[in-house]
Amino acid sequence: MQQYYGLDVTWVIFGERGGGARGLWRVSALLSQLPEGARLRVAEHPDESWTAEAQMLRLIEYELRTWVMAHAKDAPDQEPLPLPHECIERQEMADRAERDMADVAAALGLIGGDGDAS
Repeated sequence: MQQYYGLDVTWVIFGERGGGARGLWRVSALLSQLPEGARLRVAEHPDESWTAEAQMLRLIEYELRTWVMAHAKDAPDQEPLPLPHECIERQEMADRAERDMADVAAALGLIGGDGDAS
């Protein structure tokens, strides 16, 4: 909000300065109109860090690569470049898998309480 409108909205979070209902309406109206690439929008939807043009180029590149590989022998399956939210999801899945493995290993007594192998 401060990046584009110069508006300090910490009072909304911390309850300072008593903005009241009118202030909240103003903030919500401005939030709904934030431009593409605004940090708040990117925080909510990571794919917005890529412009529409970049996303279209991603799909064009994928289609071209798929076409070329379809005409090659023994070509591996193709996937488009991952979008930011896909990278985040993959990292969260990997982190969750590591935590689960550590929990199972600890439950089976394969590692000590400090995480070292016994």
